[in-house]
Amino acid sequence: MVALFFFYLVGLGMVMGAELNAALVEVEDLGHDAIGRVDDVTAGEK
Repeated sequence: MVALFFFYLVGLGMVMGAELNAALVEVEDLGHDAIGRVDDVTAGEK
């Protein structure tokens, strides 16, 4: 039972760490035309 609780806490810590990492990541500013911008860039490469 102690091992179960220990691994539960370890797993919870890993999930919290991953959530914190995702929350702190810096995303580039895509501007106001973010939707459809990737299609425009890939269409221009052809």
